[in-house]
Amino acid sequence: MQQQLLDVQGVDDGFRLERAEVFNWGTFNGRVWTIVANGETTLMTGDVGSGKSSAGDALQTLLVPPRRVAYNKAADEAARERTVASYVRGQYSNNIDEKTKKAKPVFLRGTNTYTTILAVFRNRNLKEVVTLVQVLWVRNEGEPPQRLYVVSEKDLGIESHFTGVETIAELKRRLDSDSAIHLHDSFEKYSKHFCRQMGIPGVQALSLFCHTMSMKQVPNLTTFIRDFMLDVGNTPTVVDEVIEGFDSLSEAYESVAKAQKKIELLQPVDQEAIKFQEYLQTVVYRAKLLGAVRPYYASLNIELIEKRIEVLESENTRSRVKLSGLLAESAHLKEKAEEIRNSIVDAGGGRITAIESELERLILSKQQKIDAYAEFSKNCGSLGMVPPETETDFREVRTNSTKIIADFDQLKRKAEECRIDLRVKQEKLRDEKITGIDRELDSLRKRRSNIPLKSLAIRQGIANAVGADVERLPFVGELLEVKEEESAWEGAVERILHNFALSILVPEDLYREACLYIDKTHLAGRVVFYKIPRVHVTASSRLVEKSLTNKINIKSGAEFKGWLDGHLGKRFDIACCDSIEEFRNQQDAVMKSGLSKTRGDRHEKDDRRHIDDRSTYVLGWNNQKKIDALAQELSRAKVELAKISDEIRKVEVEEDNYREKRSVAGKIADYDSFERLDWKGDVKRIDDLTEEKRRIEESSDRLRQLREELDSTNRLLDKNEGVRGGLRDEVVGNEKTIQMRREETLPEMHELLSAIDEAGRSELFTQLAKEIERWEESRKQITINTATKIAGEIWKRMDDYRRAAERSADDSKGRLLKSIGKYRDSFPVEGQEIDIDVRSVPELCRILHSLVTEDLPKHQERFRELLREHTIQGLVSLEESLGREKKNIEDRLSQINWSLRKIDYVKGTYIEIAPKLVSDPEIRQFQADLKTCFSNILDERTLYTEEKFLQVKQIVERLKNRGGDFTSIDKEWRNKVTDVRQWFDFMAHEKFRETNEVKCVYEGSSGRSGGQKEKLAYTILASALAYQFGAEKARSFRFVIVDEAFGRGSEESARFGMELFEMLNLQLLVLTPLQKINVIEKYISSVNFVHNNAEGSCSVLRNMTIEELNQERLDQNTMRNVS
Repeated sequence: MQQQLLDVQGVDDGFRLERAEVFNWGTFNGRVWTIVANGETTLMTGDVGSGKSSAGDALQTLLVPPRRVAYNKAADEAARERTVASYVRGQYSNNIDEKTKKAKPVFLRGTNTYTTILAVFRNRNLKEVVTLVQVLWVRNEGEPPQRLYVVSEKDLGIESHFTGVETIAELKRRLDSDSAIHLHDSFEKYSKHFCRQMGIPGVQALSLFCHTMSMKQVPNLTTFIRDFMLDVGNTPTVVDEVIEGFDSLSEAYESVAKAQKKIELLQPVDQEAIKFQEYLQTVVYRAKLLGAVRPYYASLNIELIEKRIEVLESENTRSRVKLSGLLAESAHLKEKAEEIRNSIVDAGGGRITAIESELERLILSKQQKIDAYAEFSKNCGSLGMVPPETETDFREVRTNSTKIIADFDQLKRKAEECRIDLRVKQEKLRDEKITGIDRELDSLRKRRSNIPLKSLAIRQGIANAVGADVERLPFVGELLEVKEEESAWEGAVERILHNFALSILVPEDLYREACLYIDKTHLAGRVVFYKIPRVHVTASSRLVEKSLTNKINIKSGAEFKGWLDGHLGKRFDIACCDSIEEFRNQQDAVMKSGLSKTRGDRHEKDDRRHIDDRSTYVLGWNNQKKIDALAQELSRAKVELAKISDEIRKVEVEEDNYREKRSVAGKIADYDSFERLDWKGDVKRIDDLTEEKRRIEESSDRLRQLREELDSTNRLLDKNEGVRGGLRDEVVGNEKTIQMRREETLPEMHELLSAIDEAGRSELFTQLAKEIERWEESRKQITINTATKIAGEIWKRMDDYRRAAERSADDSKGRLLKSIGKYRDSFPVEGQEIDIDVRSVPELCRILHSLVTEDLPKHQERFRELLREHTIQGLVSLEESLGREKKNIEDRLSQINWSLRKIDYVKGTYIEIAPKLVSDPEIRQFQADLKTCFSNILDERTLYTEEKFLQVKQIVERLKNRGGDFTSIDKEWRNKVTDVRQWFDFMAHEKFRETNEVKCVYEGSSGRSGGQKEKLAYTILASALAYQFGAEKARSFRFVIVDEAFGRGSEESARFGMELFEMLNLQLLVLTPLQKINVIEKYISSVNFVHNNAEGSCSVLRNMTIEELNQERLDQNTMRNVS
């Protein structure tokens, strides 16, 4: 095997480039151009810019994964100068766009053409051919090219197989019909196919092929050996297996922890449920006694009422006898009184009777009029009017009152309108402003951003809809802030960026779901969002002087920093001017006052709010200043609200005053005549009639005697009536009492009593009596009147006991429900079917029993089994794998050094690669931690415990990730400790062949002369290529491209390189300028000349053998000599 690495073989060995063809690639336009190699070392030459590197890039595109391709790298141009898209479209120049004044690419081809690149590799010993083809086309402007990948085991040509079709679909159908042609839709499948066919080991070999094109030195020998000479090995797979096994172990550990946590949470449920049942039984017992209180006292009251009814019936019997005697006596007195009245009439007493009747009416009328006049006068006084004395005065007062009513109605309407306006203003201020500021402040104090609450609510809805955290949907304002030293410009910057700051940044992977939600949802607000592509636009380096973007900080670590940087430079490259003269001279500008200008002619200044009003600021990740500003605004609003409330109270007082005075005026207007108030006329009439009665009575002694006798008889009648009335009232009262007791009280008591079943009544009343006998209320004397009151007192106290029991039960229930809720909150998935209700207790107790007796033991046993049989064994396998990789590296270096020893670096010396284990504390710690994980492996008591799990977890989780966030630090650490290549540093020792003593040590080519750099690069590169391409003799890849390497160094280093590659039996395609070919022409078999026109838009290719080239030179020299 070692001998095969350097044995010189003929040009028939391995797969070599036969020819390559390009169609519509770069400036090779409009026809098929062919690069001829015939399996031998070939030169491609031409002037600078002719297109020779473009031809090399075509071959690189065929062989190297797209993500690793570096076009025209030999010319030290940035990779973005040339892209596969620029080659497909044929970009050859740039023009200045008249509108944007920026460079605009000029293309040879539009989007309606396609590009084909083809290479034929032949292995003459195996008599095999492999043709590689890529067909590329651009569907739409600005999109990356689409690709069709083709591998064939026969010789194909562009003209014969890839022309004469109208569409790519037609081309696919044609090619697919040939069994020797294989189509692929990805580079991965395509590369696996051709690598297998041509014996290429894999991606590392292709990367080395790409690197070889432009490598002129080895800056760091360790990095080069790790990347291109040593395989990654199988350790990453072993690590993944360990991680996969640990995932199962973690699940088992989580199951154990979860079961233990459930038991911890369910045990309080079980314990509290027992207490809750005891409290419920107490509540039921107390409620039962409480329900018996009123029936018990009702039974006592029934006995009292029945005894009282008997007493009242006896009293009524005696009273009816007395009433019969008094009724007979009354009849006799009435007859006597009638006889006396007849005698009085006969003696002239008729007129006196009429006068007395009239006097009685007048006295009543007078008093009514006095009362009415007093009220009327009071009302007049309250309105500032003099009470009337005459009919004329009365009419004047009534007219004035009607006018006052109309005036007060108008004033009341005005006050009411004012009050309504103030109420509307008050509600608007309270509901819209104060409540809004309160909510905004409450939200701001819980976060650090300045984004308004309403915008946050809209974003939360979007985040919920797409199933992402809000941190993945940041507002622009959360990622930008004005630099502290630019605080004088903060107000102006806030105005310019306000709307942009309220825009949401939506990552490309969330864009579709976000659009669907926003489209179908009424957001009740405005939202602007930007789709953020995976590849961001970079910032423009050309900004105006004093650009607004230079006054802004982008939040450190922001995911979209690149996009923000580019967008700010593109959209907000606005000059911040300190003077109007400077402002007038700028295309886009802003002043500190907020005055802005865009596109040279549109000017704006929005002073609806002060420029320094921080309550509307939205930028930054510190909102304390906004909180302070809103707090001041809230304080001002509350002061204004208090003033409005005072004004409303004043208006309401005025309304009440108007209402009261209007009522008074209405009462005055209700009197329709003065007669209703004229009490003085009744006084005069009373005086006149009294005088007339006196004169009549003084004129007759007989009449006076009869009247005295009538008064005496009437007094006896009144006395008799009074006694009879008292007896009647007593009888009626007793009858009513009896009736009430029988019809109301007794049924009510019996109804109360019926609430207790008769069968259990006696026992329950006995329990109640025993319960209350010690209470003070039960020792009070019970009467019909006090029975209900005492029952109420007893009931209240019993109810207090019942309520206390209920409170205890409620407290217990609360603790029980809290425990259930805590369980459900801790386990939302399992708990979603569990209601926070006492009815869930049986099910939870069943779960607890199952956990204790079945689930926890089962999970613990599975955890121990997985830790023992999978994870620990996996870590043992990992350590063994790392040891094998270390041994493999040492063996491979021995093979490579054996090969290098056969190459003379200079006469009498050779190069040897010397490995050295790195002294890295992290690698040593990892190795120690790995051993710790399976130390004491024979001790079952310590190996499969939680402590051992945590040791394993510490190392495996860092291999996997840390908390779900695989940081660049963790990734770098994992690569370092598990990629055994990282355990070594490498140096190149130049040794004397005779003594094997070290002549010189190289860690890279830095610090060396140009020739030394190239010579070391060729030597190391040769050993890498020999190792990567020469591993299998019959089926191996022999083709290498070198771009402008031999043409730039010394002739000696160029000859060394060419002879070295020739000795290794590698076919070279050398790309070098025309004037450099004399150095390497004796090593080549053919030449491919590339030429471009003056505009650089049309490359042409000419092929000839080295013999044809020499003959042409001879002919040219002969012509010059003749002339």
